[in-house]
Amino acid sequence: MDGPSEAARQQARAEGLTLLKADNKAGYFGVHVNQASRVNPYVAKVRRGDRVLDIGRFATAEEAALCIARSPEGQAAAKKAAMTPLTKDEALEQARAEGLELRVTGNKAGYFGVCHTNPGQPKPYQARLKRGGKLLRLGSFATAEEAALCVARSPEGQAAAGLAAAAPSLREWIIERQRLRRKELLSRWEQVLSTLAARSAEEEQEGGMDSEAVAVRDRSTVRQSKQVRSSRRRRCHPRGPRQGAMRKGHKRF
Repeated sequence: MDGPSEAARQQARAEGLTLLKADNKAGYFGVHVNQASRVNPYVAKVRRGDRVLDIGRFATAEEAALCIARSPEGQAAAKKAAMTPLTKDEALEQARAEGLELRVTGNKAGYFGVCHTNPGQPKPYQARLKRGGKLLRLGSFATAEEAALCVARSPEGQAAAGLAAAAPSLREWIIERQRLRRKELLSRWEQVLSTLAARSAEEEQEGGMDSEAVAVRDRSTVRQSKQVRSSRRRRCHPRGPRQGAMRKGHKRF
């Protein structure tokens, strides 16, 4: 039933109608549940004059609520509800009923297009958006959620929600970057451990040599070191026959 329900919500948005929530079994204003019917259990009813009219039977509650919203009684109820301030929970519930998303941002009000302009007033939150390069004020509201609901119903709010859904969120990008960084650090740490293990194996192999082999190796190392130092001295202080004569006190002519 998600397909017809979502189609009814989209049609309501396209027509600029509101599917009013209600505290009844169906969940919508003017919609009743007929337990006897399995095909079309949701009945749309309105009070017109002194009579209650059955204006349609539907498979989903959203389709019945759309029928109510199109009726004069439904539109009058929507205008009356718009004049009555919504609480935070009511605004969130209404947004879910209409399939809208209240975009959360880091501004003072906490929602996209909502400004906290009049603190201390009965309606301190204002819904704003840009249309054609101009700032458009949609109205003032008692709660930030109600103002965000007004913004979400606008074409600009729906377009912004679509862009936000298409682009990856900043949090997902940060999480992925941290995961790759941890993977890189883990690879480097494994290389260090493998190098240390190889050195440890070499030291253990050297430790298994007998004392005579170690002594031979050490003498060879000392001999090579002395040869290197001697060659360096000869390069830095060459000795010739004249230098030897000068050391014995002979003059050079």
